[in-house]
Amino acid sequence: MTRERSGRPFLSDHPEVDVNLTHAGGAAAVGIATRRRIGVDLEPVRPLPRADERMRRAFSPAEWEMIRSGERPDEELLALWTCKEALLKAIGVGLRVSLRDVLADADRCDGRLDLRADPQLDPTCRRWSVWPVLALSGFVGACAISSDGDTAPPAVRVHDGPLPMHRAFEATAASRR
Repeated sequence: MTRERSGRPFLSDHPEVDVNLTHAGGAAAVGIATRRRIGVDLEPVRPLPRADERMRRAFSPAEWEMIRSGERPDEELLALWTCKEALLKAIGVGLRVSLRDVLADADRCDGRLDLRADPQLDPTCRRWSVWPVLALSGFVGACAISSDGDTAPPAVRVHDGPLPMHRAFEATAASRR
């Protein structure tokens, strides 16, 4: 696996395959797509006592009102955050841009969020479907995939524990120093 200049992973020997990774709170998820871009994000559900000021800037006023008025505002915030971050990862810009401007022209459809990103973020004006990732208890996640509007839910593999390749990655990183 190699990385684009932006840090996004790709398989140089298989340009038709797109891959994206995420890890948080001791869990990891991998998304793989053929001939489509994919992004995944995963977050442990946790209390966010300082979320009001610090996180408010990541959401529009309407999104913030929806989050704060929900029964579980911290979980609502993290779920929407993972949708936005998965899309940014799929586009290839990551968190180098504001989450506040991510969702545009969004429609809910059959459990997914269909949207187009701001053309400044995604000049190709692709359509995207963002699906919830039904991961582990205590986690929320999302997977964004470029779509034609009728994409089936993507398969995302989630693992909660030490990854078998973790030591191999550490050894590779150490050998480059």
